[in-house]
Amino acid sequence: MFFANFATPIFASHSFPRRERFGLLIEGEILLVVAAVAVLSNVTEFRIRHSASEVVQTAERTALAQNKNVLVYFHASWCPWCVRFEKLWNDPKFNPTFQENYVLAEIDIRERDELRKNENPGWEKEMSDLRGAPERDVPYLVVLAPDGKKLGDSYRPAEGRIPGNAGFPRTSQEIEAFLDLIGKTSHHLPDLSRYELKAYFELSRLKAHS
Repeated sequence: MFFANFATPIFASHSFPRRERFGLLIEGEILLVVAAVAVLSNVTEFRIRHSASEVVQTAERTALAQNKNVLVYFHASWCPWCVRFEKLWNDPKFNPTFQENYVLAEIDIRERDELRKNENPGWEKEMSDLRGAPERDVPYLVVLAPDGKKLGDSYRPAEGRIPGNAGFPRTSQEIEAFLDLIGKTSHHLPDLSRYELKAYFELSRLKAHS
C-alpha cells in the first residue's frame, strides 16, 4: 500500500498534461515540415543548371587568367562518340597536354525524357551562334580565345558536298582535320603528342570497323 501511494505521485510528477503533450506534438510536426522544406530547397538549388552562356563566360575568365584557350564541348549522355571523346580527354597520356592548353566548357544538350533536366538552358542559341549552322550533332567542339573570338571548330567540309562534324574523328580526313584544329588552337602541342593522337584515332577507327 505504501509502495502504491508512493509510486503514483512519482510517475504523475514526470508525466506531461494532455494539453502540453499535444502542444509538443504540434511543435515537433512543424519542425519536421520546416526541415523537409529546407532539404527540398537545397535539392532544388543543387539541380539548377548554369546556362550555356554562363558556362562559356566562366571558362573564358579562367582561360584569360591561365593564358589558355577555351574548348567548348557540346555533348549528350546517349551519344557514344561523346563517350569516346571523354575517354580521350581523360586519358593520362593526353590529358596533361589538353589541360595545359585548354579550359574545358561542357554544355549538355539534346537529352531525352527525364534526363532533359540536365541540359544547360540556352544551349540552342549558344550552339547556333558559335556554329553558324542549324545542325546539332554531337560531340561538337569549338575553340575560343579568352575574349570570345572563335578560333576554330569541328564543323568542316566533308568528303563531297555535305558538311560534317569531326567532334570525334572516324575517317582519315576527319583525323587530319581534328589534328589541325588542335594544332592551330593550342599554345603548345609537341610533335610526339600529335603523332600519338593520330595513332590513337587510327586504332579507334580500326576497332570500330572490326
